Formats: sequence, structure tokens, C-alpha cells
Amino acid sequence: MRTPTCGPLDLAAWLTSDSMANTTSTASEDISELIAVDEQSQDVFVSRSFPQRTGNTLRIGYGGCTTAVMIQAVCKTVQPQYQLFSFLGSFLGPTSIDHKIHCRVARTRDTRSLASRVVYAFQILENGSERVCAQASADFHVPEPALYTYSIPLPTIDGDGPEDEHHAPSARTLLSRGIEDGHITSSSANSYFTNFHLMDQYFDWRHCLTSTSTQTLLSLAPHLPTTHDSKPLTARPQIEYIRLKCRLPTPSANWAALAFYMDGGLSFLPLHLDHKSLEDAGACSTLDFALRVVETRGMDFGAWHLRERRTMAAAGGRTLSEGWVWDGEGRVVATMSQTGILRPRGEGKGRGKL
Repeated sequence: MRTPTCGPLDLAAWLTSDSMANTTSTASEDISELIAVDEQSQDVFVSRSFPQRTGNTLRIGYGGCTTAVMIQAVCKTVQPQYQLFSFLGSFLGPTSIDHKIHCRVARTRDTRSLASRVVYAFQILENGSERVCAQASADFHVPEPALYTYSIPLPTIDGDGPEDEHHAPSARTLLSRGIEDGHITSSSANSYFTNFHLMDQYFDWRHCLTSTSTQTLLSLAPHLPTTHDSKPLTARPQIEYIRLKCRLPTPSANWAALAFYMDGGLSFLPLHLDHKSLEDAGACSTLDFALRVVETRGMDFGAWHLRERRTMAAAGGRTLSEGWVWDGEGRVVATMSQTGILRPRGEGKGRGKL
């Protein structure tokens, strides 16, 4: 298998150039189109849509778009009885929102119960060269009779679930309260929905009042105190209810949507837990990711789930954070951990280079 190269590139020019603007790279109306892939040749796939950005003013695609497309690609190379249980990889460079994502898959194991794949995601530039964006290994298993079935319990939260608008408000309800109370402006609320439109477009969110950033109005009011301020960062929870606004027809599409969602917010989680924003960091980006899927009964991400995120450790300019997702029956569906780069400001390194 030919491996794409990650050669030198003027990232700042590539990611901000007006000449790169593509009028077709607008957000898809349905997440199934955004994360879908088509086969170009044997084990080579291309995304049906352009990657979209969220939380970034540069022409950089959201990492969840890349991981979702990669999962869809590897799933097309295994039989339906094989279920994804592990997807481990690294982001090697940013994706441009003006180029579709291509995936090249290598089949490294096929047995009666297990299958393994290696996948490279890359984009084809104007000069015809390939620039690699990410690499990952994917492992599949045919479910078997279980000796044990268990999971850690749901976190303790107040309220009666996602329909309890008082204890689990939507972002619009939460920020409307903040505007009425004088803690934030309508301009800052509008900027939030502009910057994070992807999640609001495809998912129903309910932000638990237990969460640190819910108490700071999704970090738009970092000056507000929280009930967790006396705790170390590693003990400050971030909890929300989540579901897709549509239902997806296949396991692979649900796994891809899960990866799309779980990528969100882990790299800058320490900032939000510490009353800070992205403006307080010199660089903030995900380096590697580890998605582990536990469910075997057929995931339906169109039903309500609950996610808790915590940051675990930090040193040397890197952070380690993790998210857990439970279904409506209180079973762990999946986890994702990420190592991120998180540099302080003022050290003379540009934001476009990691």
C-alpha cells in the first residue's frame, strides 16, 4: 500500500487563502452525507462531502469529520457481522475545508472472529500531491457469548433526564438565561452558535447544571464561580445529554457519528474547566485519539445518551483527557481518550504550526 506523504507546506497560506474558497463546502443538511464515503477503487475511498470547521476561524476542518470518514472507509472493507471495538490513531496535519478527504485502507488481519485494518486519510492538493491528515488502526470482532457484562455507573447528576429543561437546558435556553441575567451579551451568544454550528446542527444537546462549563455559560462567562472551583482540574466534571437529530440506518454510520461527536471538546477541556478560553492558549490541538466501542447490541445514536468528560493529566505541553458515553439503560457505549498539545501564549510559536 502506498503511504501518503506529509511534506513541507505553507500552512498559513494554504488554510487562509481566499483563492482556496470553495462555494460547495457548506455544511451538509444531514450528518449521513457529511460522514459518507464512496469507493474509488479497491480499498480506496473519498468523502462525499467537504470537511467542515467548528470552533476555528481558519480554513481547518473539524477533526471529527476526519475520524468519521476514516471509520466509514474501514467498515466498508469488513463483513457486517464484524463490529468495531477499537480505533486508535493520530492526527498528522490539518485538513482543509476546500478538499475532500481520501482514505487508503490496508487489510492486516482477517480471521473468523477478528479483523484489523490500517487507514490513512489524505487530501489531494492543487498540484496533484497527497498530503496526509491522519492515520489509524481499526479492529473488529464478531460478538461472542459473554462471561461478564458490566460497566461503571452513570455520574451523579440532578434532575429528571434530558427532558428536564431546568436541570438540563439546551444551549439556546442556557445562553438566553445568561443574557437575561446580564452575564453575557447576545453578540457573544451568537458568536458561539456561529463557531460551533456543526454540533448544534446535527445534535440535540442538554447541558447538565452539574457541569463546570454549564455554570460558566459554556465558558462564555468564565468570571462566574462554579461549585467545582475548590476541586483539582481532574475532579471537575463536564456532563451533557446528547442525541442525533436523525436516526442512521447502519452500525458503521452510528460508529462514525459517535467518533464525530466524541472528538469534540477534549483538546481544550482543561481551559474550560479552568475558567479560560482558547484565547488563553498559544496552541491547542489533538495529537492522538483512542476510541473504544463496548456496545454490541446495535447502537442507536438517535436515542438519548449521556457523556462525561474529564481531564486526567498534563505535562510537557501535552494534556490527556477522556470522554465516556452511556446509553439510556446506563451501559457504557464507548470511551475516547486524547492526547492534546496545549501551549502557553507568548512563546513565539505561530498558531498554524504544531
